[in-house]
Amino acid sequence: MCLLKVTGLTKTYKNKKDIVYALKGIDFTIDQGQCLGLVGESGCGKSTTAEIIARLTKEDSGTIEFNGKVITGQKRLKCIGKDLQMVFQNPKDSFDPKYSLLDSVMMGADSYNLYSKTELRQRAQELIKYVGLKESYMNKGIDSLSGGECQKASIARAVICSPKLIIFDEATSALDVSVQAQIIGLMIKLKEEKGVSFLFITHDLALTSSVCDNIAVMYSGRIIEYGPCRKVLKNPVHPYTKQLISSVLPMKGKGEIPEFNALRKDQSTNCDYYAFCPKADKKCIEGPLQMVQIKERQVLCCHAND
Repeated sequence: MCLLKVTGLTKTYKNKKDIVYALKGIDFTIDQGQCLGLVGESGCGKSTTAEIIARLTKEDSGTIEFNGKVITGQKRLKCIGKDLQMVFQNPKDSFDPKYSLLDSVMMGADSYNLYSKTELRQRAQELIKYVGLKESYMNKGIDSLSGGECQKASIARAVICSPKLIIFDEATSALDVSVQAQIIGLMIKLKEEKGVSFLFITHDLALTSSVCDNIAVMYSGRIIEYGPCRKVLKNPVHPYTKQLISSVLPMKGKGEIPEFNALRKDQSTNCDYYAFCPKADKKCIEGPLQMVQIKERQVLCCHAND
């Protein structure tokens, strides 16, 4: 069953000189109990996508359907409620340092009136232990926790609402390797035991391969390859996906960093990767830029079937 469906999502920002296109019409879905990895280099639009889905930022156009309801198109941003939660890159910034660990976790559900005061306290205590934090930490100040402990606390605060979808926006990037492994293990545990779905936004492809069912590769505001995670990482089709994977994961042959071709800069094509692409030719200029279906995956490249 489809839990989240994103269709034609666009977003622009204006500066003093021109308009910056953050998202250029992206589409993807997440089924119940699945994890989608959204990957790409910094500035490609990953976090903008997360903020729009979480209703922290308003889209220019496009539709987001969550849990059977359209949540876009409103004049004002409206909180989705307990069913969608978000875990941020810097968890300490999303906690009030005045409160204890237990109080901070309880706040995740307090405004939704899901439990009585006694039940809420008991539920928070159970989740603090569930995410791997020591029982003796209950009354410690949230600001006294390490980065990894604070991230576990933010997961407990999200899970206390029994959400259907949790967005992880670079939530493991600031953690050391051992803590990253603990967070990934916790995500897998939540998927298997509680049926939680995830949108996992990261630049770490190794982590993506260990937890995600599907993967969407972004470049310059577009999704350029989308499909089963292990198949895309093992056998990428889009030239950019190949370069991205070869730069961080072992592959057959040597990956080379593409050079910018200034001669192609002013040639008319909608492909953002054209000036770097080793396959670029007249076909890229003459043909339309559209997704090509190749078995279980989609690729935004006119050479996808070559």
